[in-house]
Amino acid sequence: MRYRSILVHVRADVIFTHEIEDAQQRVPAYFVSHVQDIDSVNDLDRNALVADLAAQVDNWNSRGSGFVMERITNFFIVLTKFRPLCGSTYVPTPEWLPIKWRS
Repeated sequence: MRYRSILVHVRADVIFTHEIEDAQQRVPAYFVSHVQDIDSVNDLDRNALVADLAAQVDNWNSRGSGFVMERITNFFIVLTKFRPLCGSTYVPTPEWLPIKWRS
């Protein structure tokens, strides 16, 4: 079986910290980018992956929580073989089928 394209997305596990009354609170967060279809027409857009993850981190922290990213504990680039559906042959309609619908 021949694959004409791959699907790519990125997953990141992050630890955020926040100072609360002489103590440090650590909170894990998990982010996943949108899937990109890479084929002979579309190349990998690394800037889009980075922007997608950065937007998710900003959105997570936008509620005024004051958390700061301490470290990325896991970072995965997920590649999946993908064979898009496409037509390859013409199959004529059987003669009896159009007659059946006309009656």
